Amino acid sequence: MIEVLRLKNWRSHASLELQFKPGLNVIVGRMGAGKSSILNAISFALFGTFPELSSKKLSIGDVIRDGQHEASVELVFKLDARYSVLRVVDKRGTRRAELRREGKLLETRSNAITQFIEQRV
Repeated sequence: MIEVLRLKNWRSHASLELQFKPGLNVIVGRMGAGKSSILNAISFALFGTFPELSSKKLSIGDVIRDGQHEASVELVFKLDARYSVLRVVDKRGTRRAELRREGKLLETRSNAITQFIEQRV
């Protein structure tokens, strides 16, 4: 279950923290408000990509808010324990990635983080 999503300089979001509750959570906003960006950020945190990035409709630099040098996505979620994944990107790609379990650092390689998550979800 997703518990928290934190975005910094991700698309139109300068700084955003969303707390998710058990059950149904709804994201509502007018067109262009950043709803799809939130969903893309969740996908990016978990898998290091999202559909528009995979299909090359967007480049990694396109997710960085105008005028900023880097963007970050942090997702806190619960499986068998509480995990957090942080991915920081700049115009060249993933700059830093961290996977933590109960606060303890497990992995810093982006591909290994993706593989770890894919095996568990």
